[in-house]
Amino acid sequence: MNSILLFAGLLGPLATHGTATSDPTVKRFSFGLEGGLNYCNLQGSGNRTFLGAFNSVSTFQVGSYGCYRFAPGFAVQTGLYYSRKGVENQDFQTPAGPDTRFDYLTLPVLLMAMPIERLNVYAGPQVAVLVGARNGSQSLELQQSGYRRLDVGAMAGAEVRLGPTWLGARCDLSFLALNPTGTAVTQNGQPIQVLAPSNSYRNQVLQAYLKLCLTRQ
Repeated sequence: MNSILLFAGLLGPLATHGTATSDPTVKRFSFGLEGGLNYCNLQGSGNRTFLGAFNSVSTFQVGSYGCYRFAPGFAVQTGLYYSRKGVENQDFQTPAGPDTRFDYLTLPVLLMAMPIERLNVYAGPQVAVLVGARNGSQSLELQQSGYRRLDVGAMAGAEVRLGPTWLGARCDLSFLALNPTGTAVTQNGQPIQVLAPSNSYRNQVLQAYLKLCLTRQ
């Protein structure tokens, strides 16, 4: 009898530990793939006539993410994304085409809250590195273009869980001017400082995306 009681006493803590680790509210790491659409334009406080010469364009973003749930209802997520941003220049066109594209590698750090089951809301800072730029079909030399290579901004959005996937939408805003003051930035061959000498334009993007979780939910 004593042996049975001793055996039961040893199993008790193990059973409790097994229950706790299977609880979906405990600490857990997940990762997966993400892709979606970007709806891009510029925001700024410079020459409004020049700013009005831009039309929004639709592009894309793809990447991967990792998420760590550190407390019930809260998590932190980061990732690495290839994101294309840009505008259409309706007033300044060349044979190369009217669109200007900016390709970034983006690294966000997002604090996520889960107010109800299957819903995440989040916000946090991001850094991005400009890795390519084009005017229409013409590639631009980044060192000579005058565009800022390192950008800092923020993301905020929400997503809902649909089986192994998450469907979401978010806002991606830059804090720094696309062209630092004093640089000789050109737009389709026209110096921006001539067209808008007090310009301060930043990327702004609305994103719709689908995340596929590759770990057990």
